[in-house]
Amino acid sequence: MKQIWRKSVRTRIEQQERWFVDNKGLDFAVTFIENIHHKAASSVMSMPSIGQLGHITNGYTYRSILTHPKCRLYYRYNDDEVVFYKVHFSLMKP
Repeated sequence: MKQIWRKSVRTRIEQQERWFVDNKGLDFAVTFIENIHHKAASSVMSMPSIGQLGHITNGYTYRSILTHPKCRLYYRYNDDEVVFYKVHFSLMKP
């Protein structure tokens, strides 16, 4: 299965990572990135149906997974690929 990250998601994650480095410290930022890429994304790649069901449109099932208590990663998948299309940070400044 192939994973695709939209540019807007990568940009938003990088902005948040820089904010964490400046305001929370390097260790917090590293943990944040590990939670997204190594834990959440790898869990989704191994079992795409693991996330919370959002909605079904145009033949795609949209789901989300919690990567941090205030961060949710949204994705859709089919037989060939998983597309991470949105990341939402609640109550956090970019």
